[in-house]
Amino acid sequence: MDFCLIGIDVGTTATKATLIDGKGQQLASFERPHPTLRTSPGMAEQRPQDWLEGVLGALGHFAGFIEPSRVVGIGLTSQVNSHVFVDASGNALRPAITWQDTRAADDAAALDQQVTAEQKTAWFGGPVPIDASHALSRMAFVARTEPKSWGQRVMFSCPRTMWRSSSRAKSRATRSRP
Repeated sequence: MDFCLIGIDVGTTATKATLIDGKGQQLASFERPHPTLRTSPGMAEQRPQDWLEGVLGALGHFAGFIEPSRVVGIGLTSQVNSHVFVDASGNALRPAITWQDTRAADDAAALDQQVTAEQKTAWFGGPVPIDASHALSRMAFVARTEPKSWGQRVMFSCPRTMWRSSSRAKSRATRSRP
């Protein structure tokens, strides 16, 4: 029995996936768009449920092409700097703030002034500026503008870790560069 692999990308505009066999031949592909909500200046949010439905849709689609037991691995990647605040049950407390959202710019500027280049290098590997898409800025923004959501949050997640394969929060996320 030939093994198969699945690659899934929860991207900015859609969840895209491919199914390949052990020889590297593509057996099937899948794409499901997800909308970005832009109802106020600087806002760019998405529903984490749309991401989950995209991932599950891809897996269901591929089950029509092969016996699921042939799948030996799934690679999952996602848009970067998009953030979800979740409660103790893993449920999103609000829509995800995507990397395109600029509403945390003032929070970012204030944080960037407080953190030295040495601290940034120690924390981030280099003197990376803290901008509106940075996790720290997003946390400050939600704490300031949505204290109820902030008070209920127990975890801060990104698209590739925001799907429930078990009841425990767990991620083996890796960076593409050192």
